[in-house]
Amino acid sequence: MAQESRREINYRYEASQAPVLGPCHPNHSKSAFVCITTNGLLRVLWAQNNGKWFESHTELESVVSSDDLITHAAICSDKSRFWNDICITVLTSSSAGTLLIAFATTSKQLCTVRALIDWGLPKATEKVSPAQLPLNPTVRTRHLAHD
Repeated sequence: MAQESRREINYRYEASQAPVLGPCHPNHSKSAFVCITTNGLLRVLWAQNNGKWFESHTELESVVSSDDLITHAAICSDKSRFWNDICITVLTSSSAGTLLIAFATTSKQLCTVRALIDWGLPKATEKVSPAQLPLNPTVRTRHLAHD
């Protein structure tokens, strides 16, 4: 006969901080969403500071034919602080960082792209809260590999 043993389970939660790699919405109380469509459009949906949602997008140049669609994609933040050998903080005035994107197409090609979101904040000499400034982001991409 099996004997049941009962143990007390103590759960413990410890708060820890992880570095935010970015890119991040410059207003930390707002959100943004990044996705890739099957026809090769990199979309950034973002909340303007007035609460309305907008979209910025760019085409991934690797997908040039309507017959060649993206079947799988993965997106992650990248620790790199450089874009074409220029420090990102020089290019953007907000929470900088790049995204690494890998995707596969129906023609069995694997591509990797680095994307940069420039939130379009003006370079101000005085400290102004990002919540007070209108956003005008642009998305730039650079192809890293194509197989």
